[in-house]
Amino acid sequence: MTEAAASRPGSWLARRHKHAFWAILLLAIGLRIFIAAHIKAVWFDQILLLQQAQLLLEGKWTYANYNEYNFFTLHGGGLSSYNHPLYPVITAVTAMALRNLQWSGILVSFAANTIMLLLVYRIGRSLLGRNWSLCLLAACSLAPAFAELSVNCFAESLYMMWVVLCGWCVLQACRGKRPWAAALGAGAAMGCAYLTKPEAFALAPVFALGLVVGTGLGRRRRWNVGLGLAVVFGCTTLVTALPYPLYFKVQTGQWMPPQKFLYNFLLAERLETMRVDRAYWELNDTDTDTVLSERVSKETVASAAQGKYAHLAARSLGNLNTIFSRLIPLGPFSLAVAGILTVWAFLAIRGWKRRLLLQGYLVLLVLAQVLPMTIFNPIDRLVTQLPTAMSLAGLMMLRNIGRSSAWLRVKTPADVPAGLLTIITATCVGMWFILLPPELKFIRSQENLKIIGEWLKPQVREDTVVMSRNPTVPFYAHTRHIILPAELDPERVYNYGVHKGAEFVVIVDTSKDDSKDILLPEPYFQLYKQFDQPKDKRSVRIYRFVKQTEQKPSA
Repeated sequence: MTEAAASRPGSWLARRHKHAFWAILLLAIGLRIFIAAHIKAVWFDQILLLQQAQLLLEGKWTYANYNEYNFFTLHGGGLSSYNHPLYPVITAVTAMALRNLQWSGILVSFAANTIMLLLVYRIGRSLLGRNWSLCLLAACSLAPAFAELSVNCFAESLYMMWVVLCGWCVLQACRGKRPWAAALGAGAAMGCAYLTKPEAFALAPVFALGLVVGTGLGRRRRWNVGLGLAVVFGCTTLVTALPYPLYFKVQTGQWMPPQKFLYNFLLAERLETMRVDRAYWELNDTDTDTVLSERVSKETVASAAQGKYAHLAARSLGNLNTIFSRLIPLGPFSLAVAGILTVWAFLAIRGWKRRLLLQGYLVLLVLAQVLPMTIFNPIDRLVTQLPTAMSLAGLMMLRNIGRSSAWLRVKTPADVPAGLLTIITATCVGMWFILLPPELKFIRSQENLKIIGEWLKPQVREDTVVMSRNPTVPFYAHTRHIILPAELDPERVYNYGVHKGAEFVVIVDTSKDDSKDILLPEPYFQLYKQFDQPKDKRSVRIYRFVKQTEQKPSA
C-alpha cells in the first residue's frame, strides 16, 4: 500500500480489515452463544423435527402414514412427507456423539449458520470488494432475528447454508474458475437444499438462469457453455434430490403423499374465512378427525387450486406486501424501490448492462425465496431468510451510486464503507435490546412447560396419548401427542380423544386462541393437576379422560 493510499480517509478499515472481520464474527458468535445459553426447551416446529430425529435414532426409518397431519403430531416413522429429512438425519447423527438430541439440533443450526456467514463474506468480497464485504457480513450476522433462528432447532439455518453454497458455486462457474466442477457443486448443494426444505424447488430455475446469463455475458460470451453448465447443474440437482420422492413412489404409489405444501395451501384458504384456531383444528362432523387433516388425506394441490388461480395470485401479492412491510414500512420501502429504479435507469443509459443485470438477478433471487410461501400466509420466520440476498443487492446498489457520482462530478468520501459498517453494527446492536427481552421471556415460558412435562413423565407410559395445542409438555413427558380440537363442547372433545386413544388433556391458557375458554367438566374429564404461573399470567391444567365405566351415575 502506498503512502498516499494509506493517508486517504477511511483507509483505516483497509489496514484493519482482518481485525474488523474477526470483531464482527466474534460479536455474532457471542450473540448466538448468549441466546443458546437461555434455551432450555424446544417448542412448536422444532419438536416435530426432533421427534423425527429421535425416530431415526431408534431405527424407525420407514414412512408410516397414520393420517395425522395436524400440527406437531408425532408420526410413526422417521421419514415424513411433512418435513423433509436432511435436518433430522444430520441431527440424529450428531446426537450419536453428543447424547443430547436438543443440543445436537442447536449445534447443527449454529454450525450451518457460521459456514453460511463465511460464504456470504466470500461472495461479498467477490462482488463488492474488501471493505463493502464487511458491511454485508455485519448486516447478515448481527440481525437479532437471524441470530436467534441460528441457535434453534429449525431447518432454516441448514437450508440457507445450502442455498448460499449453491450461489457461491454459481459465482465461481460464471467467473470461469473450474466451471464444470462448480456446476456440479451447485447442483449437489441445491439438491441438499430440497432435501432440507421443499421450497428450494423455486430456487433451482433461478440459479440455472444465473449460470446461463452469467457465463453468456462474461468476457468470452460463451452462451453454449452457460447452457451446458445449466444442464449439468439441473442433472446433479435431480440425482441428489430424486431418491427422496422416489422412496415415496415405491412405498405409497405417489411421488409425494399428502404433504406440508398441500397442508399449508388448504390452511391458507381456511384462514380467509375463519379465525386461526378453527382453521387449524375444527372437527369434522363425525368427531373422528379435524377438517383440515381429513382434506389433506383426500385432496391434491391441483384439485384444491382448480378455478382459483386469479385469487391465488392476488393473495400472493398481498402476502408479499405484508412480508416486506415487516422488514421496512411501506412508505419508505416504496421510496427505496423508486430510487432503485431511478439508479437502474441511469446505469442502463451509461451502459452498465452487465452490472445492472446482476443486480436484477439478485432481486429475482430474493423473490424466489419468498414467492413459494406467499400463497399460504405471511410467516415471520420466512422473513429471517431474506437478509443475505437483500443486503447484497442493496450494497451493490449503494456501491454503484458511489461510482456513478464520479460522472456527476460529485466527490464520494472514501470512508463510506466504514461509516456504513458503523451504522449497521450500531443499529443491529440497538435492536437486540428491543427484540431480545420479549424473545427471552417466551423462551422462559417454554422452559416452565418443560418442567411440567418432566413432572408428568414418570406417571405415564411412552405409548400414552396426550391431547394438547402446545406440544412441549407431551414432548418432555415422552408420550404420543394429538391436537386439542377447536371445540368448546366437551362431549365432542371427548369423542375425538377416545377415537384417537387419548388419556390426558393438557391446556395451556393463552390469549391467542380459545384455550382459556375451554372447560372440561365431569363426567367426561377429571382435573388431574393444575400449575399456576403468576409471572406468565397463565395456568396449565392437566385433565384425565374418564372412562365410561368410571362415570358417575346421573342424579
